[in-house]
Amino acid sequence: MAICNQLNVNFNYYAIDNEFDFYLIVTTEKYIPFGAKYLDFESGKIESLAFENGKTLYIMLKKEILSKIDLVKQLDNEKLYIKKINSSEIPNYILFRLFLYSLNNFKSENLSFNNLTGKFYIFKPEWMKKNRSSFTALGINVDADMNILVEAATFAKYSLFKKSKKINEYSKYIFSNKNCSLKRVFDITSDEVYIKKGIYNKKAEVPFFTMSRGDLKNNKVYYLYYVLRLLKSKYSKLIEFSFDTIEIIKTIGIERDKLFMNYALQEIKGMEINLVNVVGGAEFEEEFYALTDKIQEAIGICGIKTSKKIEKDKANILLIHNKEYYEQLEFPDPYKNFERSTIVQCITVEDSAEKIINDNEAIINTIIKEVVIKNDILNKKIVSLDNWASYGFTCDWIFGKEKDGKHYFIVIHPNGSFELYNKLDDFSSFDIDILNECSDYLIDNKGKEKTIIASTDGNINIITRTNRYPLPVEEIFEQETLSRSKEARDRFLQGVVDINLYEDGLYYSAGIKGSGMNTKVIRAPHLYKVEVVSGKNIMKNILSTMSATFVKYKSFTVLPYPVKYLNEYILMIESLL
Repeated sequence: MAICNQLNVNFNYYAIDNEFDFYLIVTTEKYIPFGAKYLDFESGKIESLAFENGKTLYIMLKKEILSKIDLVKQLDNEKLYIKKINSSEIPNYILFRLFLYSLNNFKSENLSFNNLTGKFYIFKPEWMKKNRSSFTALGINVDADMNILVEAATFAKYSLFKKSKKINEYSKYIFSNKNCSLKRVFDITSDEVYIKKGIYNKKAEVPFFTMSRGDLKNNKVYYLYYVLRLLKSKYSKLIEFSFDTIEIIKTIGIERDKLFMNYALQEIKGMEINLVNVVGGAEFEEEFYALTDKIQEAIGICGIKTSKKIEKDKANILLIHNKEYYEQLEFPDPYKNFERSTIVQCITVEDSAEKIINDNEAIINTIIKEVVIKNDILNKKIVSLDNWASYGFTCDWIFGKEKDGKHYFIVIHPNGSFELYNKLDDFSSFDIDILNECSDYLIDNKGKEKTIIASTDGNINIITRTNRYPLPVEEIFEQETLSRSKEARDRFLQGVVDINLYEDGLYYSAGIKGSGMNTKVIRAPHLYKVEVVSGKNIMKNILSTMSATFVKYKSFTVLPYPVKYLNEYILMIESLL
């Protein structure tokens, strides 16, 4: 049984209405302007505020501290409709947000809490960059399904972006209360003004969970539990809440992943490899030479050459800048002009160079697998990374998705050979009936980020990402010693590790590898919902195809790995359009 981040909440509406007043504010315009000064309520009489959408805002006040007439005068905007309401009239997730956000201006254990223009963030001084150019904060929120979410955000100095034409549209903040709390400002009088905006090539990243003793209390899960304990202690007479649980019916580890690298090495040894330094110059020569040496060492052959250009008859591995680099400098991105009928695997210096220098085996292994996948698509038309026949399937399997109104499918036969199909408009059709059925579903659900899994014996399933995810058990933070044994994983980390199927196959999640666990879990292992469109639920049959780490760095793929083949095919087709 795994704990998940969906909350079960009960409100004592009678007690709440005896202690607080609530107001609904709706605008007759397109949205309530985020730049309006009245959203910050400098008087301090507002406990919290939360948006339902851009046009609708709820506020919470201590009982009878401010009348409706006083509130109307303070807001002073004829385009706002204001109504006093009872707590029971507020959607549950909004009401929970209001109590959560009311922790604004609380400070404890070197943490500060801030309700900034209808959002809630916690901040720790050590998350500030040494030069004070930017800092990381954690936003905590609850969605309409009562899933509580924690996301890292970057706040950077306004002065870094002042040349941008749209920068004045951003809300601006300074630190107050001895640099502990954030306060909204409207006049820029110092260089210590921040906006919520990321800086190029600097990601806001606080890990989802950490297993090392030194960082055990410096991750999203710990801060989530901490904030909820505080909320429960402050409003125990008004709110009761607990985390939901979900039953695990099957777990798969790394047994399949161990084979993929062996297959990949067998395949790549039969290819000619050409390495190209696209970034040029002397700045990244060390990284390029390290990349060449590591690939040479991994493959163990002498058929590797370096050149200044892509060669059509070879497998090309390119050291290149990432997309954001070219966007930042307003340079044409060479990636868009590569010939897609040739094997081209790009390694970005911003994301991978340091890992290559540090002899990170996982990066090199991923490069090799990516090259093999591209060769399978362009030349072999068979899955070389796996012994597909060993699954024992007696029918074809289909994986499909929609992107920008176009439909793409891969059909894999029992022996591992495959065909790729695409439909670039709504007026054409496929020669295979089940592909047309799948395509019709994608037309009806356009733009909803769904993946189709089907089999030619009549089963069609749809996979959709949800905001639910498993959580480590809170008691893990009280342990004097941390163990990565199977017993410890089963006690504290169910759902967070390995691939898990839940509730008769209605959901699944792909976490980190339980065997040889990483010290950090960077991202939450979201649950994916499985919907049966026709036939039966077939997710259990294909679950082991997610026991692959070549799609996500150091983690299992969240979708069956044939979808990786499909995504590569989509990139190739898009380059031709």
